[in-house]
Amino acid sequence: MITAVYVGTARALRDAVVATARHDRPLGLVEQHLLTAEALLERMLVVADGDPDPSEAVFAEIMLAKKAVNDQLQALVAAAWDAVGGAGFAAGSALDRGARDLRAASLHPIDPEATLLLAGGQAKRAASAAA
Repeated sequence: MITAVYVGTARALRDAVVATARHDRPLGLVEQHLLTAEALLERMLVVADGDPDPSEAVFAEIMLAKKAVNDQLQALVAAAWDAVGGAGFAAGSALDRGARDLRAASLHPIDPEATLLLAGGQAKRAASAAA
């Protein structure tokens, strides 16, 4: 799963931020967002269970978790900038590169809006089937 690459990129960014952080509270948020992204990634792997052709329900859950990981990664970048301060905005800094790299995570199919539509539709179908 490509999402694992982005979580690894976030971990490397976190390591760079720890080395230069000026503020503890936003650094704590970086830790929180990374921990959450890693837990969501683990959930994706458990749900996928190596199935190359998952059901629609499984696919919807994986894509929803992928979106949630991406949301955490974007929040991690925002917290990282707060932790590092102005130096993080310098072109070519580890934070500048990491922010750009992590932004690309949301470009992989399916897009966030389609993910929400898929998950919402799947939830309605599952509720109807259970009734």
